[in-house]
Amino acid sequence: MPAGNGNRTAVVPRHGPSSGGEPDSHPESTSPAASGRRWRALRGQYAQAPRLDRSGGPARRARTPWPGLPCSGRRNNTPVLPLRRKDCRRSGRDSQRDMTTGQQYLFDFSLGLINRTGAYHIGKDLLVELPHYFPEVRYWRLIRRIAGRLMLREFSLLCDSPHLLWPEGRQIPGRRRLFFDPLYVLRSRLDEEDIVLCHDIGPVSHPELYGEERFRIYTAAYEKLRRSRCGMLFASDASQAAFRDRYGDDFRFLQTIVHYVRAGVMGGETAPVPGLKPPFLLTVGALEPRKNHRRIMEAYQRSGLWERGIGYVYCGARAEAAKEARAQAARTPGVTALGYVSEAQLRWLYENSCGFVLPSLLEGVGLPVIEAAQRGLLSVTSAGGAQEEAIGGAAVLVDPTSTASIADGLVHLVEMSGAERREMLERAQRRAKVLTYERYIGAWDKVLGRNDKFPDTDGWAASDPEEKALLQPALP
Repeated sequence: MPAGNGNRTAVVPRHGPSSGGEPDSHPESTSPAASGRRWRALRGQYAQAPRLDRSGGPARRARTPWPGLPCSGRRNNTPVLPLRRKDCRRSGRDSQRDMTTGQQYLFDFSLGLINRTGAYHIGKDLLVELPHYFPEVRYWRLIRRIAGRLMLREFSLLCDSPHLLWPEGRQIPGRRRLFFDPLYVLRSRLDEEDIVLCHDIGPVSHPELYGEERFRIYTAAYEKLRRSRCGMLFASDASQAAFRDRYGDDFRFLQTIVHYVRAGVMGGETAPVPGLKPPFLLTVGALEPRKNHRRIMEAYQRSGLWERGIGYVYCGARAEAAKEARAQAARTPGVTALGYVSEAQLRWLYENSCGFVLPSLLEGVGLPVIEAAQRGLLSVTSAGGAQEEAIGGAAVLVDPTSTASIADGLVHLVEMSGAERREMLERAQRRAKVLTYERYIGAWDKVLGRNDKFPDTDGWAASDPEEKALLQPALP
């Protein structure tokens, strides 16, 4: 066992046939009443859960009343459930799979302590759909969710030191590790048989967007990946190409798994945003420097669309660029800064917008433009990279580093003829229809089941027979 294993551990057993637990006895039910009754019952069971002692022994045997889902922690160290409102189920494609054989992984989901973006939801999806691969899930070295900031501090202080590595949990012969971001390999053992997911290499390729501290830490993380020669997964071929250019291809395997388009923005109630009236252009994205809010607002002001009665609205979670973006919005006529909005308000924004704008400086996967296409919106987005790859060229493509190019793109989007708009939107929506949830889970199942890239491919999604249609440019 690595050093540091005497601390309270957050390696939590996940029950189900693969870890000796009882089979899932909860009936499938999606009604609100049934879900509410189930959740209230679970809360009652959690109140009786045993505490975890300092040796971590009881923690490794603490049963989750909802089989197959991971535990986090709360006050008094009683387990709580971070993945609510979803039953854990076996893969629908093979519900009779023998859960006691095949590949198994220690799933390092420490990312879940500080991240609620795409990678977090992907992790939840895998735990729900493919539980037989994950007998245990690790959340850093402490079990309390408030420990996210302490975890980041540990990265800064210890970086890739071999001392005080994170606990490994039970020793399971042949078990590998799965990491959902290169950062988390720093404080863990990492072997050639392990797998690491990389969305993009932005912290090392664009340090001006992330800062010197992140550059230092991620540089160490990627060097550890290179030394280990582990298996690498990527969210787009653009990200894989950037990784290969910098670190080469001397890894056990490199494979792209294209993300799916989430359905959450499609159905459900809408709620108007008070005081906001259409028409307006819309940007949805965290207020990070890489989302390019500054140039977008400068381009909007330059375009003259405000004088024509067309506003510009942006919303998203607060991040490093939030203060600067709000100050710029306050002094730019026609711009409305909303910050974080509810799902119902987001649906209303999509329904009432006349176009989507996201010419990012860096993206690991360009799905926001496809989600916008699902709601009938064409996009102004970056030429080259993951965004153009995702949409298959069916957007107004601009140079994200040029305010003039973005301004011309905004005007083109607004003035586009009906025929051109319909043709481009049809191509974009075709992309959304093939980037399905089922296809995505199937791709992960293929990789995890073999602990290798897709069979008979070179690891590029564009060259895989089953995925060529997904990444080739959509033709009229």
